[in-house]
Amino acid sequence: MEFSVCIISNVIDPTLIKAVTSYRTLSNDILIGFNGLSEKEIDNFQTQYPFLKTHLLPWTGYGPTKNALAALASHDWILSIDSDEIASTELQRALSELRFHTMETVYCIKRAHFIGLEVIRYGTFGSEIELKRRLYNRTKSQWDKEKVHEALIMPATATFEVLEGILYHYTAESVAQIQLKNEQYARLSAENMFEKGKKYSILKPYLSGFSSFMKQYIFKKGFLDGKIGYQLAKASARYAWMKYDFLKKLQQNK
Repeated sequence: MEFSVCIISNVIDPTLIKAVTSYRTLSNDILIGFNGLSEKEIDNFQTQYPFLKTHLLPWTGYGPTKNALAALASHDWILSIDSDEIASTELQRALSELRFHTMETVYCIKRAHFIGLEVIRYGTFGSEIELKRRLYNRTKSQWDKEKVHEALIMPATATFEVLEGILYHYTAESVAQIQLKNEQYARLSAENMFEKGKKYSILKPYLSGFSSFMKQYIFKKGFLDGKIGYQLAKASARYAWMKYDFLKKLQQNK
C-alpha cells in the first residue's frame, strides 16, 4: 500500500533538498507545505524539482499546519517528516518493504540528532532514547492543535511498530543556531500557555530553567557529550526560562 510524504518548511536550503531526495524513490506523492516564502520562490523550487508537490499554506502552528498538508495528500497513509530529517539507507529499505497492518497501527522511527556533523548521543537529544511517531493513517490519527511540540492524537485501539533504520535529524549547524530556533519555539510555547490560561509566577522561569538544565546535563547524561553537551544543556535552560518570560509579557500586554 502506498503512502504520502508530508513536510512543512519555511526555508529552501540544501538540507531540505537532501531530505526530499532521500524519500524520492519511496513515494509517488511527496508534498511540501511552505510558509513565509513568496509564490515566486516556491514556483522556482517546483520547477527545479518537478517530482514534488508544493503548497503555500497559512501558518497556524505546527499541529494544525501538518493536518492541513496531510489533507491534501493523495494517500491516507502519511509519513510526516521535518524538513531537516534525512532517511538512512536502512530506513529507506524498511519503508520500501513495509506492508501495512491495521489502519490503527502507528509506525515509529528512531531519530539521531546532529549539530553540524557531530552526532549528539546523550541529553534530551540523545538518539538512543527517542522514538518518533511519524507514519500513520489520517483516517484514524491526526496531529493535535498545539502551535509547537505537537503530538499525534491516536485511537484508543492504536498499536505501534518500530521501523528499522534511523531519521538523521540535522538540528542545526551550531549551538548558536539552536538558540535562535529556541527563541521562536519559546514564543510559540508562551502563546500556547497564554491561550490555555496558564499564569506566570516569579519563580517559574528559574525553577523551569534549573530543572531543564539538570534533566539535560545530569539525568540524561549530557555531560558525556563533552563541551557541546554542556552548551546544549545551557540552551535548554535558556529556552525554559524564555517561554515563561514571554508569557509574562503576553499577560502584561493583555
